[in-house]
Amino acid sequence: MRPADRPADDAIARVPRRARVAAWCASILGLLFVGATFVIPLVEPVWPWARVARVVWAPLCHQIAGRCLTIGPGPQAVCARCSGLYLGCVAGMMLASAWLMGRRAPRASWMLWAALPSVVDFLLPFVGLPQLSNVPRLLLAVPPGVFAGIFLALGVGELFGAAVRPAASPTPAVVRPAHESP
Repeated sequence: MRPADRPADDAIARVPRRARVAAWCASILGLLFVGATFVIPLVEPVWPWARVARVVWAPLCHQIAGRCLTIGPGPQAVCARCSGLYLGCVAGMMLASAWLMGRRAPRASWMLWAALPSVVDFLLPFVGLPQLSNVPRLLLAVPPGVFAGIFLALGVGELFGAAVRPAASPTPAVVRPAHESP
């Protein structure tokens, strides 16, 4: 069957090209942003101006060296948890750009469930238990990052004309005509 003969999925067919392009552009910008956090520690010894680039991430992360992954000669530009969130966000943006644009958005509550393990790790010191090491922190932060990326890409797509259907509601909304008052 030739591509022209294949039936198109109605939800995908209605998404304007500019919405997909905008979501992919946002994904690529996010990938560059995240990639730079891994490159900065490698180029700092050779290029002193790379330290200035850490200023970009300072408002977004505490950058405590003990909580950052060690890449090459120094710590990553963001902590392990932020790194996992950013990696997950880029993955979610790419996932949404490729397959979810114009389809039903996931429930927002799924993001809360995905963030629960990371929140528990954050709260461990408050009950006297040690936190996890950096690699598990990074891995626990990826799932909420994926959902954040999906919502971000769907939002970018919606700004550029993609129709995003909200998640199915367990209870139907009551719709009254405008002339009727409650």
